[in-house]
Amino acid sequence: MQRHFGTKCERNPIREKGGYTDMARYRFHCTNGLECVLDPVGQEIRSAARLPERARAVAGQVMNKLDRSADWREWQVSVHDLRGHRVLVQPFGMDAKRLLRAA
Repeated sequence: MQRHFGTKCERNPIREKGGYTDMARYRFHCTNGLECVLDPVGQEIRSAARLPERARAVAGQVMNKLDRSADWREWQVSVHDLRGHRVLVQPFGMDAKRLLRAA
């Protein structure tokens, strides 16, 4: 289950193949409601359509760095733009074991 929230992001134009492409920076915070892993720097993402894919990758990285045997079902990635607006909530959910193998 994914929830998208409409928002405008601050964008950084970059030169790409003779034209300009907008890149937006997003922060990928992870939480289970009691504990959290904050992303103070964020990552530049070319297209908002790539946010769910990147959120899944972040979830896999967090699980591998912390406790691989923990119960991750209550965890979610909360994606925010630079203004602090939440733009996506991606649960670790049932994909948690698959994410562990992929990361």
